[in-house]
Amino acid sequence: MRNKLITFLMTIVLLVGSCLGATTQSNLVSQEKKNVDIHFISTGNSDAILIKDNGKMMLVDGAENDDEKDLVAYLKEQNVKKLDYVVLTHPDADHCGALDSVIKNFEIGTVLIGNGSADTKTYKDFVNAAINKNIKPSVPLDAEFTLGEGKFKFYNQKSQSKDVNDRSLVMLYTFGEKKFLFNGDAGVEVEKVLPLKEIGKVDVLKVGHHGSKTSSSDTFIKSIEPKVAIICCGKDNKYGHPNKETLDTLSKYKAKVYRTDINGGIILKTDGKEIKINTTTAVDTNKNAMQQVTTITQNNTTTTDSTVYITKTGKKYHKDGCSSLSSSKIKSTVKDAKAKGLTPCDKCKP
Repeated sequence: MRNKLITFLMTIVLLVGSCLGATTQSNLVSQEKKNVDIHFISTGNSDAILIKDNGKMMLVDGAENDDEKDLVAYLKEQNVKKLDYVVLTHPDADHCGALDSVIKNFEIGTVLIGNGSADTKTYKDFVNAAINKNIKPSVPLDAEFTLGEGKFKFYNQKSQSKDVNDRSLVMLYTFGEKKFLFNGDAGVEVEKVLPLKEIGKVDVLKVGHHGSKTSSSDTFIKSIEPKVAIICCGKDNKYGHPNKETLDTLSKYKAKVYRTDINGGIILKTDGKEIKINTTTAVDTNKNAMQQVTTITQNNTTTTDSTVYITKTGKKYHKDGCSSLSSSKIKSTVKDAKAKGLTPCDKCKP
């Protein structure tokens, strides 16, 4: 009987120890620092963007047909096994060209596309590759999606424009305090109908249509005030991208511009509070060319003199354009707002 009791007690101790060990392990996992990498892959005058969010992967657009081998090789170098989301902003060949090969080579979760299609072999190859894997591309009508620790939502999903570029999906991706806006090839007409107050200020803008003069209007850039602007374009391309007028507008509003024709591949790393930017002038994605040559940290530049907005009865102070801010907003400063006992809005994080 005594031996049985000892065995029983030892079993309890082992079980309790296992539970404590599991709890400790769980705590260690939960305390791991969360980070996101966004890769603007250098593929010439085309778009291919990889988002790595804490074990979850998304590819936004898939470059040109002749980028197939390089793009697949690059994704493999980044240890991509599964793409949880593949997003095709619109059916132009410089956005969907290599997607058929990507779909064939990786496990794919969900494929999201802009409204409309194209009667081209390139687009049909993409659709057939998806169908052959029992994947049905769909237009993202849901308000919000999640990727790892981040969230993303789409605009311009229902566009009926005759201009295929203006049917581009526009995607807002948010991680922590940082916001990234991806404009596909959307032009000025799309910018006019975007809910700019809802979008608010963004940290990074993927400039629409490779920096052409058809996008990035003064009104749009003034409204979203990107700290960083990324332009995906090919060196000495025949289209003259990016356009000088676009560059002048970005400069006017003090956006730091990075271009794949000059900087090569561009990788943004963020912990949700600050952004580090790594670039390389090497463009051969098939030879692990993404080597860090420059690191730039974008710090939160809010100071006590920064402009914020308050209301007569509210207990928070806000950024301009915050959806929680009423129309009877009052201009103030961070210093004055804090002196009144107000705290920053949890939604817009001024």
